[in-house]
Amino acid sequence: MPKKKRGGAGRKALGFGGALRMLPMLWKYGQLAFSLLQDARVPVYMKIGLISGALLVLSPIDLIPEAIPVLGQISDFFILLLVIQLFLRIAPREVVDEHIAKLGLEGQVKVLLRRR
Repeated sequence: MPKKKRGGAGRKALGFGGALRMLPMLWKYGQLAFSLLQDARVPVYMKIGLISGALLVLSPIDLIPEAIPVLGQISDFFILLLVIQLFLRIAPREVVDEHIAKLGLEGQVKVLLRRR
């Protein structure tokens, strides 16, 4: 009798290979965030938050040390995605939607947990 796998149906551990497959997503979100940084309709405090989050990722201080296998290597990647998602969530909806259309990213990026 085969053993049952733990976790939800179809769930897989992300691992390093999964993180590499997500790099194109980071590129698209990065394009959108950079475009929004240049828009005067986005408040300065939001721009400062995004830049601060990016600097945190680039700093030599790690929230999860590199000594922890897999998590240490991909933690910065996920923190950057989280910072960008938070920025997109709190930025003015109309402006974000306009930049998504301008960059041709309809259907390619999704703003998670968007305000209703």
